[in-house]
Amino acid sequence: MHAIGYIRLSDEDRNKKDKTELETSLINQRKDVEGYIKNNQHEFIEIYDDKYLTGDDPDRPELKRMIDDMYSKKFDLIVIKNLSRLTRNPYMQKELLMEFQLNNIQVVSLEGGLENEVISETTAFVNHLLIVLGRMNARKLHERKQSENLPYITAPFGYKFDDKKEWVVDKKKADIIKKIFELTLQGVSYLQILKETKISKSLYYKIIKNKSYIGFIVHKKYIKNPIGRIIKINKVEYLGRHEAIIQKEIFDRTQEFLKNKKLYKK
Repeated sequence: MHAIGYIRLSDEDRNKKDKTELETSLINQRKDVEGYIKNNQHEFIEIYDDKYLTGDDPDRPELKRMIDDMYSKKFDLIVIKNLSRLTRNPYMQKELLMEFQLNNIQVVSLEGGLENEVISETTAFVNHLLIVLGRMNARKLHERKQSENLPYITAPFGYKFDDKKEWVVDKKKADIIKKIFELTLQGVSYLQILKETKISKSLYYKIIKNKSYIGFIVHKKYIKNPIGRIIKINKVEYLGRHEAIIQKEIFDRTQEFLKNKKLYKK
């Protein structure tokens, strides 16, 4: 079989270990996956590595590339440490497993539970029904949260959940956000801002155009075709209850400044 591996760190690893331990964990995952493929005499293709990205993020670049390669028939076996490495979302797990089954992809979990699993028509139907019911329940939850001006997505950088599952300001990170907007309006280059705040370029652009920091809740809804490819992205936006970190006037001036400087990513 033509085999690939998919690896990333668990959320627990990312929260508990230092950088050296994190790199060691990824190296060990890679060795375990490649070792399984070699010992079982499969043809090794490559490893898809999303490193430190959370399993709640559906936009992980390596996961998306792996799915694209699946449609291109590049492999027929996926080896993972465990199912949570693909995603922590149970409904997305079911969707992925069904998509793998439809494309004749076998999935092996090194920690057990999936080896040589054959999804019967009955199981596939039940899984599909669970996905449909899950989507209905999620939609109802989202509608209720939106009507109450509450978040139903992961808190962005600068916020965290309190005991009531509402966003509250993370003061240390909020200070970084304020500094980013302040330096940007002063005309400081984004490279210098990255250096001073120790954040990545992608996080900089996520922060600088995120209306969550002026009190809104912004969520992207992905519309997929029958084979699971994203064909449309709808943005859901409404006023939240959480405390704003940036004043609206400062946020608006920053957007206009960046637009004029041709630094704004559309």
